[in-house]
Amino acid sequence: MTWGIYETTSFGSYLPDGEYVGYDEGLKHYYYEVMSDADKEPFEKSGGRHITYSRYVTKKFVEDTGYMQDGLPLAGPVLDHEAPKEFRLVKKPSKGLSAMMQLGYRAVSEELKTAIEALDPGVHDFWPVRITLPKGEEWPELYYTIRIGCYLESFRPEESDDGSWRTRNQKSYYVDMPNKKCFSGLAMSQSVIGSSHLWKERSLRRPEFCMSDEMAAAFKKAGFTGSKLYKLKDVS
Repeated sequence: MTWGIYETTSFGSYLPDGEYVGYDEGLKHYYYEVMSDADKEPFEKSGGRHITYSRYVTKKFVEDTGYMQDGLPLAGPVLDHEAPKEFRLVKKPSKGLSAMMQLGYRAVSEELKTAIEALDPGVHDFWPVRITLPKGEEWPELYYTIRIGCYLESFRPEESDDGSWRTRNQKSYYVDMPNKKCFSGLAMSQSVIGSSHLWKERSLRRPEFCMSDEMAAAFKKAGFTGSKLYKLKDVS
């Protein structure tokens, strides 16, 4: 069985209110003080300078390796300074934190990271990110920013239920409504998915990522809360 995630847009255990500490400043420093003139050239041409570089770094976390947009360099490995080191919460969460969170970039708990690596060894990339409370106290569990490393083309719009999806120019598809009926109508090819457990679809933009039965069970066991997992439609 294939599962898709619907990410909430309301603050809570999955989407905690807060911000990265020193992250934007670090990217700006690297751009102006460390990066060579040759490496700066594509960002200078765009007119955005360090702002464009920051957007380019974001694409490294959310797009497939080799992705390119507006003439910028191909998305490649995430460099150490490009991974955030600390996320400061606005307030202490009354209901705790989800095993996966959306912090601008997605982050997973140590327990969920271990489960992901056991199911998909060597596929995904992780960087430790400290979660801190408003006065700087450490959250008791370490989290890791995750870059999902598997991209597939398993979505089959022609085999999906009518009205379950919408499209932009037949290149980008997304679920019509965030409900059980629409998600369950999205057809996913099991022959393409194979033994993958956690992946993003190249053309299906929502659900934001998909997972296997085993991975969904690991998410729930680790304490995935605040967002929903929906079963999708399996086809050959």
